[in-house]
Amino acid sequence: YLLTGEMLPMGKLPDLLSEITGKKLSNKVLPLWLMYLLLPFMQIGARIKGELPLLTKDMLIAAQLNPNIKNDKAVNELGFSPRGLKETFTDTIGWYKTQGWL
Repeated sequence: YLLTGEMLPMGKLPDLLSEITGKKLSNKVLPLWLMYLLLPFMQIGARIKGELPLLTKDMLIAAQLNPNIKNDKAVNELGFSPRGLKETFTDTIGWYKTQGWL
């Protein structure tokens, strides 16, 4: 079963977050070729800081996979009903605020 929800292009994510937070965010997205070029430097920086890298090669590959994944089987057989992205991000941002992280 694929428990997928709404698909949103990366360039539209800042618009959604701006709508929720009331803060203007840039909607510029780096091209994938540039992300691949920057990847080794990001990994070295993360290793120096003792952190997990912000991006991995697998993340970049996944970003290019088929976005037309359907959840029909889970909806029909399990009664799966995914939440909308706006509701999910609103709750997530609210939780981060209550934790004092935003």
